Amino acid sequence: MNEPIADLLQTYCADAFPGWQEVRISGFGQLAAGWESVIYGFDLDTLLDGESHREEMALRMYAGEGAWDKAGREFAAISRLGQVGYPVPRVFLLERQRSPFGQPFILMERIEGKSLGEVLFNAPPPEQDLLLARFCELFARLHKLDWRLFLKEESGSRADGSAPVQPPGLDAWLSSTRATLQRFGWPLDDPFLHWLEQQRPGVARAGPAPVHGDFHPNNVLLRPDGALIVIDWTNFSVTDARFDLAWTLMLANAYLGMAWRDRILHEYERQAGQRAEQIEYFEVCACARRLFDLTISLSAGAEKMGMRAGAMQEMQAQVGPARRVYRMLLDYTGVRVEPFEQLLESLG
Repeated sequence: MNEPIADLLQTYCADAFPGWQEVRISGFGQLAAGWESVIYGFDLDTLLDGESHREEMALRMYAGEGAWDKAGREFAAISRLGQVGYPVPRVFLLERQRSPFGQPFILMERIEGKSLGEVLFNAPPPEQDLLLARFCELFARLHKLDWRLFLKEESGSRADGSAPVQPPGLDAWLSSTRATLQRFGWPLDDPFLHWLEQQRPGVARAGPAPVHGDFHPNNVLLRPDGALIVIDWTNFSVTDARFDLAWTLMLANAYLGMAWRDRILHEYERQAGQRAEQIEYFEVCACARRLFDLTISLSAGAEKMGMRAGAMQEMQAQVGPARRVYRMLLDYTGVRVEPFEQLLESLG
């Protein structure tokens, strides 16, 4: 299967980089497959000004509904993050209209190294503490970047001199979640939705920030020279940073346990220099997002949730973490959610 992709890519690159001569692709192979995309690695050799030149590249192809938007969003986010000095891969091009694969894709720098998770969770205590601090420093640094740099229409002053429009936050998330659930036939009188909206007035507003959307140690690469590079920006947005932190804490509890959740929260707050106020409410939102995604994807199909078809089998293997996510939601809210319980029963 890889051979036709490599051949198509060879032809595409020869046309896409007109200043590069004698383009040759080698070492093509799959690197990873996530719920929303598949990533391939390869070397591209060419002649630039008569000199041999090699680029170590990655091809990231997007699947499911919304693939066009996801590709554009990730390319724009990585481009701007690189411009402001945040550690991300270099991006070469975005292709959405002339893709030879029938799917939008990005060509970007291939980062050699290990996932931070692979190193962090197997490191002895002193080294583990240092790596965790570096991980949380990266996370807090992202949230401190000027969000206006990532929204063209909001950057700088407006023509009439008024303040920039604030990006969407918690209220927009609640409205969007309700609309999505309505689209898939979720009972809108669900007690859990009522709990979210009933508790909303007590949650303080916070300023917007750039957020990753899936910030965890396996989305951070540790290069041989010790540098950390953050990858997988498909879910990038500008919103309340507590959404980002809460998602990371939810994943930590689901896959590693509450002790790791607490360690990450404590270190993040230390690096940020402030408390994450009312983070538990946002953790409930994160639990809901995870369980909504699983429930709807397994009933309506992964593609409807913007994921590749092969993600279905991977989701069905998530029963253990899904149970811990639901337990976390119950502990925080005390509200049982029948569709989630039916999901867990179906997973076995």
